[in-house]
Amino acid sequence: MRRLRSTLDEAVHRYPDDPEAWYLWAEMANDNYTPRATTAKQILAAYQRAIELDSAFAPPYLPAVELSLRVEDTGSARRYVAAERALGPAPYVATSLALLDKLLNPRGASSDDVTRMLDTVSGDALFEALFHLRRWPDSAETGLRLARLLALPRRGYQSQDSSFAGWVVPVFLAYRGHVRQAYQALAGTSVGIRDPVLLSELASVGALPRDSAARLFGRWRQANDPAAATALGWCRVYRALAVSDTSGALAAFSTVPDSLCPDCVLDALRKAQLLARRRRDQEAAELLDREPHNTVPVPLATVFWPLERGRVDERLGKRDEAVVAYRFVADVWRNADPELQPYVTEARAALRRLSGEPRR
Repeated sequence: MRRLRSTLDEAVHRYPDDPEAWYLWAEMANDNYTPRATTAKQILAAYQRAIELDSAFAPPYLPAVELSLRVEDTGSARRYVAAERALGPAPYVATSLALLDKLLNPRGASSDDVTRMLDTVSGDALFEALFHLRRWPDSAETGLRLARLLALPRRGYQSQDSSFAGWVVPVFLAYRGHVRQAYQALAGTSVGIRDPVLLSELASVGALPRDSAARLFGRWRQANDPAAATALGWCRVYRALAVSDTSGALAAFSTVPDSLCPDCVLDALRKAQLLARRRRDQEAAELLDREPHNTVPVPLATVFWPLERGRVDERLGKRDEAVVAYRFVADVWRNADPELQPYVTEARAALRRLSGEPRR
């Protein structure tokens, strides 16, 4: 990754007017763990640069939509949707874009027209729309609405795998803070068995009954999975944490890979939290300024990440960045279960506190 990053850094430096160079740089930063911190706004700016250089170059538009929604810029997202539609994409993409345009319109999202469209669009088009809405912290919880619809029998799967349909509901429930319903949706299902990461996240916030969590973890310990040997480095980290040895845990973290494990979001978050607890805020910020990269869903960590970023940025005097982070947490978990409401309270208190401070 370091070689790829340096190569693409050099590409945009040498060819600043090449839209493909900027697009490839953005894709690298958006899809992979990078050796240097790269925020969502920086990645979005690279996609925007590619679009500015060549508005007929289609690839940057859809990731720009998703990132615009992640930073809560709905206006830009709608503009990118309209521009992509004008380029004549594949039929199921065109349908998903038409759906996105209606869902992002505050006056049209709950209309009968949208309801009819949601009932009739293909599985591919619905999945495509959901993918781009997955991080949007809107008050209507539109991503969860689409996830529930996707879980129902539906025709029109050609580009996407319909087996994912039953998996998206508990993931989106957890992401929006409905951890109890998420556990109920997972309990006793094959999806829950295949996705121990989500169950572990739910257990960490108390959404699982203690006896259920104990039985679950007991089965995992007895499974004797040979692949578990690859996690021995992380086992040393958590063994140190179990005895409250934060120094030992941080030392153990230094021996495990970082860029080779893009799915280790939970571990990266834990390392940042440990650094922050020791007031090594600059080092924590270096980790937290990256966007979490994961193919395995970690919906709670995806929100705890900006919460920790807000705490660290506030201590470092980065007021604007802290406000963005805290606002995201307050918005995405505004209707969360009681287990998560203390974090919403913390985020809202921070926003009130920071809104009264002069800008630095």
